[in-house]
Amino acid sequence: MQTIKFRSSQKKLTPITDTDTAIAHLKSVHLSLTQQIALLTTQSQTYTIKAREATAQKNRILALSALKSRKLTEGALSKRIDALSQIEAVLAAVEQAASDAEIIQSLEGGTKALDALNREIGGIERVERVMERVREGVEGVEEVGRAIAEMGAGGGGGGGRGPGPGEGRAAWRGGGG
Repeated sequence: MQTIKFRSSQKKLTPITDTDTAIAHLKSVHLSLTQQIALLTTQSQTYTIKAREATAQKNRILALSALKSRKLTEGALSKRIDALSQIEAVLAAVEQAASDAEIIQSLEGGTKALDALNREIGGIERVERVMERVREGVEGVEEVGRAIAEMGAGGGGGGGRGPGPGEGRAAWRGGGG
């Protein structure tokens, strides 16, 4: 059996591994067992019909022969169903392992991205320096705001606070209208 591997548009081309071949073989056996089960099921039903027809015609030997064949067919069917169940369990485990591998690769890529971003940030010391400068900048702005507020509150004749309610512009400028 030759294995052919298709690649998705997002992944780079990789060679066919023993794992790829084993998975392809499992899937091939799964398909074969599924087909055998369908065939054996049909044969069992056919033998049941033949047994009924032979019984209706009072042909005991033919009826017993059909029932014996049905019993052999059902034994083979049972074995194929058990084998299919095992193959499906292995395929499910393989799919889970492949999914786990993708998750680990994604987490590993995320970790590398976080490491790169942390290097770009420059570590906790740089963050602390930046945050201290931000605090100093905010404090400077607050001091300027307080100074402006004090000038407005401490000056006479409205000193810089602008005209109050009912005062015209001339009153604010100190001129009498």
